[in-house]
Amino acid sequence: MAVSAELDGRLSRWLWLVKWILVIPHWIVLLFLWIAFFVVTVIAFFAILFLVKWWLLAIPHYLVLAFFSSGMHAGWWSGGLITLLTLIAAFALAFTDRYPRDLFALIVGLNRWVLRVAAYASLMTDAYPPFRLGQGGTETAGTEHAADGS
Repeated sequence: MAVSAELDGRLSRWLWLVKWILVIPHWIVLLFLWIAFFVVTVIAFFAILFLVKWWLLAIPHYLVLAFFSSGMHAGWWSGGLITLLTLIAAFALAFTDRYPRDLFALIVGLNRWVLRVAAYASLMTDAYPPFRLGQGGTETAGTEHAADGS
């Protein structure tokens, strides 16, 4: 954006008084334009903040995570996949005296995905959660971004 101005060579002593009167209709139109600009800016702010991020962009995650957590109720079972896997791990621990490592990684990965979506949907982070489990006991930010190519 550039603003340029030039000073006229010959100026009239009293023409500026007429020009101040001629600018009044422009000020009235500009007043309404600035009011419209402010209203549209406020509407856009709230549309971006609430109508887009926490429900529209997160809908694919909500559908997948409804199955993982207790979001869907299927007859007598309403615990979701995470609860079912945790119960299986509890029985394995009770009878074999060890927690299956692969089952642990899957449960942690599913919980990590749920928490990423919850943080995104509650506007705690702007990073869109990836569609992956991120299995394992620990996770660092560098590993997370390196895996999805960003």
